[in-house]
Amino acid sequence: MGIAREAVRAEVSALRDESRDQRGAFLPSHQRVAPSPHDPSSPTPHSLTPAPIRYLELDVTEDCVLRCTYCFRRNKQPHRMSWETAKAAVDWFMEASGDQKRISIYFFGGEPLMCFDLIKQVVPYAEREAAKRGKRVHCGATTNAVLVDEEVIKFWREHGMSFNTSIDGTPECHDRFRRFPDGRGSYTYVERGVRQVLAYRPQTTARCTLHPENAHRALESVLNLVKVGYENIPLIAIDDCPWTEEQYAAYREQLAKLSDLFIAR
Repeated sequence: MGIAREAVRAEVSALRDESRDQRGAFLPSHQRVAPSPHDPSSPTPHSLTPAPIRYLELDVTEDCVLRCTYCFRRNKQPHRMSWETAKAAVDWFMEASGDQKRISIYFFGGEPLMCFDLIKQVVPYAEREAAKRGKRVHCGATTNAVLVDEEVIKFWREHGMSFNTSIDGTPECHDRFRRFPDGRGSYTYVERGVRQVLAYRPQTTARCTLHPENAHRALESVLNLVKVGYENIPLIAIDDCPWTEEQYAAYREQLAKLSDLFIAR
């Protein structure tokens, strides 16, 4: 079993490297553009990287339909990216990507589907501009799935787009931290959207954020997400809040149980 676990760790490490290479996240080939609170129509990215890039992240809004208590955007503002900013970013990206033939644009927030009208402008424009240069562009978004509906799925399907969905395991774990502004839990609404997403794209990732208070329920959370229909379930442990030794111990125990379970499968 020890050898098997080492093999799994090596495989996970390789997959992580491959995933980062594909998405460009945390690599020099990644560029992030967000609306400026001082000048929302500003077309200038935060910074330019000299090397050709493959991945552009458009932070189209700071706003969100939820008010998750652990969100890194503590003070959400209604800033939304303008078409002029998005277009300028895409134009810049097409040139900055150099001779890269396969490139990606990902929409982030806040909740990017609050800017669905902008996404519907950006995606076909990016596809046309990429085609002019002999490139292929893949687009996607990270979403909480609350606003997913038939129109969203239809557009995603037409353009071969992908989703990265945020859902925190069991209904109880999810609703503990992922709530609407009025305090209601969001799990029922999220699962409804998620099931539409998975019917369209079964390989969609469930981004499961693990708060230290839920560390002892990691296995239960993963099993619930498998039941919902997910195959790709990264656990994202929160590192900007304190963990007790007991919570760390519970997390390690849960990871060991998960490892044993999936190796046995």
